[in-house]
Amino acid sequence: MAKRVNRGPHFTEEARAKALALLERGDVTRDQLAQELGVSRTTLWRWEKRQAEQDGATRLSSGERQRLKALAKENERLKLELEILKKARTFSAKHHS
Repeated sequence: MAKRVNRGPHFTEEARAKALALLERGDVTRDQLAQELGVSRTTLWRWEKRQAEQDGATRLSSGERQRLKALAKENERLKLELEILKKARTFSAKHHS
């Protein structure tokens, strides 16, 4: 029977999920979190990959999240502009008839 090599601290799934939530919210950087937990950046990456597989979806990178947020904001602005244009068209049609 092979002897297990101690590769650092052991974390429960709950502890890993909480750590990844901090990372996802942007509360800490990957380097800060790795240092606080005493693990490597690669370990965090593996945790993220495992969680994504368990969730059945791929996680967005911080750049992708920022882009999605910007697109949502632009979408709201465009909806507002469209609503204003529709009201202006209705107003114009009533006063030019």
